[in-house]
Amino acid sequence: MGWTSLLLGLSSLIVGLVVVLISIPMARGKVAMNHTYGVRLAKSFESEENWDRLNRYGGRQLIFGGIAIMLLGIIFFFLDMDSNPDYVILLGLTPLLLLIPALRIASYAKKM
Repeated sequence: MGWTSLLLGLSSLIVGLVVVLISIPMARGKVAMNHTYGVRLAKSFESEENWDRLNRYGGRQLIFGGIAIMLLGIIFFFLDMDSNPDYVILLGLTPLLLLIPALRIASYAKKM
């Protein structure tokens, strides 16, 4: 394991863990309506019910995204990225995987 693999693996594990930890209260419905934390779409501010539904759904989606990033972080430890810079460019973009849950949340809000 080279330094690049170690750095990308650890950073992905940390990013994934932070996403999961931040998302757990949302998924459990423990986040009251506010303008700082949670799924802050126009639809979520229409009612308490919408806020709760969107945050529970969004929290679950973000937990799955965080877990995916952590799993990729573990895989990074086993790749020889120092000898193949193409891996670094591709795998360094791993946090962009959070766009998938974000798009799913927006799609869910449109269907409400």
